[in-house]
Amino acid sequence: MRVLVTGAGGSIGIDVCRSLSNTVGVELIGAEANPWGARLARRFCARVVLLPRADQVAPEAFYRALERHVKRLGVDFLWVNPDPELQAVARCGWRPPCPHALPGARVLPICLDKEATGRRLQAAQLAPDTQALRVGLPARADGPGTETPPADVARLARNLLPQVERAFAHLGVPLWVRPGSGAGGIGSLRADHPQEAAFWIALWSARRAVRDWVLQEYLPGRNFNCTLLYSRGTLCAWAAMERLGYFLAEAAPSGITGQVKLCRTVTEEQVLLAARRAVELLDPRPHGVYSVDLREDVQGRPRVTEINPRLAGRPWLYTQAGCNLPELALRWLTQPPAERPDAACSPRPGWTLYRQLDCEPTILPPGESSHEYTNALARNPTAT
Repeated sequence: MRVLVTGAGGSIGIDVCRSLSNTVGVELIGAEANPWGARLARRFCARVVLLPRADQVAPEAFYRALERHVKRLGVDFLWVNPDPELQAVARCGWRPPCPHALPGARVLPICLDKEATGRRLQAAQLAPDTQALRVGLPARADGPGTETPPADVARLARNLLPQVERAFAHLGVPLWVRPGSGAGGIGSLRADHPQEAAFWIALWSARRAVRDWVLQEYLPGRNFNCTLLYSRGTLCAWAAMERLGYFLAEAAPSGITGQVKLCRTVTEEQVLLAARRAVELLDPRPHGVYSVDLREDVQGRPRVTEINPRLAGRPWLYTQAGCNLPELALRWLTQPPAERPDAACSPRPGWTLYRQLDCEPTILPPGESSHEYTNALARNPTAT
């Protein structure tokens, strides 16, 4: 079986490749838009093909190139990982000509839009209270890196302030502010004052041409990922982890960078229940991979902050803890057996992953990391 993994040199792509590297009968082919990423992908893949960047060209150019590779190479299963590539697939309404892990064409664009996801989940009290904010930018602010005079940023902030003040009055203090799409926690901030939020949004909008923003009720509790694998409406596998630390957290105003440095597998029923309810509310007959991020509110209830239509969390940790989601997807999303699984597979709890920038990740079974885990819970900076 030939499996093509896009973004194969990226964080999630490498986890997918690691998880499939020892699967009997699988030939891994990487696809990359970044030549440096292609070099990393060659460590795990039999070959690597290049793609145009989905965020710098018309989306049609990306998906046509990907479609050519899928057909030319005789690909049997496709993993699409980076968010810009998923956005291109959604915008073009393209469905791969081979089995894949993408949710349905109707659900895919909703999952990629944080405001649209939140709006649909709020009525069921599954998501934090959310308000959308649209920023009007001058015509010259047409892309990241555009030079914007400080006076224009200040003027934009003043114009945004009344809307932001109304959001604070409705949602409370503090608020969580973030762009309406994208990955990695980029542009996120806990804001304690309307002026702070207005200037943050104005600066990011002017510097990064970000027009759509989400302002949400702030959730102070634990931070989880719960990834679910469905086949034609049946939950086949799920895996959850608690995030405990992030790369370069001290350099990010929010303290969150989207790249987890320390995490541990969990099997909390409340997390699974909230994630399942959210996915099945968006898609009554789910098929594919849905990765749900959740945080606890002030009462300790898990609330959904976003649903990614791809693998997220740490798939390699899940694999090492006994739940190889990429391998299970090949079984259940290609030619699923006639019988349904007796029970959904899930990883063993208490397995801990620690990552550094310049070495392979370390994964420890329960009992071997209790001291480090205790330090992380106590917010000891040496642990994260």
